[in-house]
Amino acid sequence: MEWFRVFKHVAWVRHSIIKLCLYGLIIGAAFFSFGYNGVLHNFENSTTLFRSTDFEYFYVGGKLWNEGLNSYDVTLFRDEVFKVITGPKAEKNDVHYLYVYPPQASLFFSRLAIFPVETAQFIFLIINCLLLLASLAMLALILSWYRPVHLEEIVLLISLLGTGFARHNVREGQQGLIISTLLLGTFVLAHYGRPLLAGLCLGLISYKPSTLPLFLGYYLFRRSWRLFISAVVTIALLTVLPLLLTQRPVVSSLLDWSHAILMVGADNADNPSPDLPNSATLVYLLPLVYRVFNSESGLTTLLNWLIILALVGYSTYLLWRSRTLDRSQTELLDFSIVSVLSLLATYHRVYDIFLIVPAIIYFYLHAMKSSDKTTQRNWLLFIGGVILLLFMPVDLFQQVAMKFPSLQDFYPLRVIAPFQTWVALAVLAALLRLKSHQVALQKAAGLTATAQLTEPATLTLIPAPNPDQTLATPPGPVPEVTTEQTPTQSR
Repeated sequence: MEWFRVFKHVAWVRHSIIKLCLYGLIIGAAFFSFGYNGVLHNFENSTTLFRSTDFEYFYVGGKLWNEGLNSYDVTLFRDEVFKVITGPKAEKNDVHYLYVYPPQASLFFSRLAIFPVETAQFIFLIINCLLLLASLAMLALILSWYRPVHLEEIVLLISLLGTGFARHNVREGQQGLIISTLLLGTFVLAHYGRPLLAGLCLGLISYKPSTLPLFLGYYLFRRSWRLFISAVVTIALLTVLPLLLTQRPVVSSLLDWSHAILMVGADNADNPSPDLPNSATLVYLLPLVYRVFNSESGLTTLLNWLIILALVGYSTYLLWRSRTLDRSQTELLDFSIVSVLSLLATYHRVYDIFLIVPAIIYFYLHAMKSSDKTTQRNWLLFIGGVILLLFMPVDLFQQVAMKFPSLQDFYPLRVIAPFQTWVALAVLAALLRLKSHQVALQKAAGLTATAQLTEPATLTLIPAPNPDQTLATPPGPVPEVTTEQTPTQSR
């Protein structure tokens, strides 16, 4: 018996050491990727700020706004970009000529453009780092609604630092962290019964409107009237007021902006054509459809939209079928589905990959509450695979094709090249599988809006264990019964 206890203790120590080494490896890789390929990429010789090309476009848009000029004038914008651009791109004449951001974004960029471009880049680097901390803090808060945040949860959050969610936004001076913070803020405020503030956060996302439409539709579908109206009013005010305050013509400015949006894809960097290597770095469905069928045509474009409509339609059906469930059991899963659909439906790049992050959090919570060790292991392996693929350079297969020119026309390589889009499709498939299972369980058990799920094998999330109750709702105020929010269970 004594030998058995010693053997058991040694096995536990060995398991703990292996686990700590694995955690250390994950944390080290994440910090290295974020620090070396993210933050330090902004510096040259550790003292001189190296401006990314993306940020230079934002800076020029803000500079033209300050000067009362039209940022959407392609020729004017191009000439101004060449006044601040540096490095190989300037020598190769390799720049974008389009400025596609709305007036509210131009107003924000104009505040940065009052500084020299190096100072503005450094300020935006600090802003992005602070927004990253805010996003991770909100993700930790969401985790805490369902289970205590321990070392494993902290490792999961730190692992996100090496993905485009953090690394690319910081490195390229991009705006994805602004949008991720606002989206998570919308979700958290809606959960705590603050629809007006949640709508304000959602409306601020009009700063980069490609992410906005499906989320507006989602909250309208949920009959969150105050949230929806608050968001629409915020969008309208943010779009028009900057023009009025600077005495710009409202209608012509909005028409110029709309024309610029319609021209997206006119240059090689944004063109989804399967014949262009850069299209592999776009993270949405259209370039993938073109590559699968090896054709950019009206038919393949129509097919892309039919697939999007089918995915949105099926998701809407599942959300409608689960509408009578308590929202504490459905809100994170539903929000994750809408996020991934938003990523796939419209133009996005690697710095918008944060739209997959809510799904990663949901998968982790689902795995950790499973009583079946095999199921838990499979889900954790799936999560690890997703994060690993998001760690990799988005142009990985493009680099391979450049080193081996004979592979450039190799069809299998061309199809798998946009691999992060494939990751998004796999994540969406897993989410819809879980949602359909949730609906099936509801139908089988005859659940109502006030029923409690007590079956341990269900696929819905459960909060952190409560000794007085089998299922506890996430912490937050007990709302009144309105058309916007169903009553939650009391502890």
